[in-house]
Amino acid sequence: MEKKEINYENVGKRIGKGFTSDVFMYTDDKGYEVALKFFKRKIKVCNCGIPKIIDFDEKMQKNKEEKLKLLDKDICMMDDPKPFDLLYDENLGLVGYTMEYSDLPTLEDCRWDSKRKKLILLKKLRERVEELNRNGIYIGDFYSDDNFLVDDNGEIKFLDIDNFNVHGLDFDLSNPYIDNYFERNKKINNVDNYMFNLYTLSFYSRVIMPRLLLSIQEDGIPHRFNTKENHELINDMLTKKNYEKRYILDSQKKGLF
Repeated sequence: MEKKEINYENVGKRIGKGFTSDVFMYTDDKGYEVALKFFKRKIKVCNCGIPKIIDFDEKMQKNKEEKLKLLDKDICMMDDPKPFDLLYDENLGLVGYTMEYSDLPTLEDCRWDSKRKKLILLKKLRERVEELNRNGIYIGDFYSDDNFLVDDNGEIKFLDIDNFNVHGLDFDLSNPYIDNYFERNKKINNVDNYMFNLYTLSFYSRVIMPRLLLSIQEDGIPHRFNTKENHELINDMLTKKNYEKRYILDSQKKGLF
């Protein structure tokens, strides 16, 4: 990736709004229309319901810069929307990066699809997560369906890659589930399996991730996954130290859709 000065006159319409950034159309210095991920300077987070403001400081900027440079060259990311240039403001430092624009649907667009199709998509997502993990890359944040694209063949592509843990360069921001994992687990190895299991319940039952644990307490887990093995798995995930990797998807009731 090249380092370039941002041209604010080339920033177009906003096409996405996120927790840590906004996404705009942008005309690069070669005249191509690309997507611009523009980082927020102040990031509002909540810890146990208590709001907190995190600055997009020099340390976070450097972490994102190094991760994006590595991901740009990583072979397991070659089929995902490609990052192009790191953009800087002379007074602010790193302000964002350009990337290939994609109009593919996201998993958010698939939340109301049939249960059969959602199970297929979850298996496809699992394949990609496993591929990244084998290459020392961890997603961590499964909070937003909009971070996962679905191509015409049903394959999963990744957005929001700058918050990944990449070869030991840490996540920039956490969430309550990641915090829960690291309270009882020292190694990162199984964090994506842990998060993927929670996301499986969220996506399949159409319950947003922040409300998932309350939904499990009130309504139980979806009938298809309501097995002895999965009850034990969820209990282990939420209470035991040194969580051992296994999948909710692998313990289903048969013949139900």
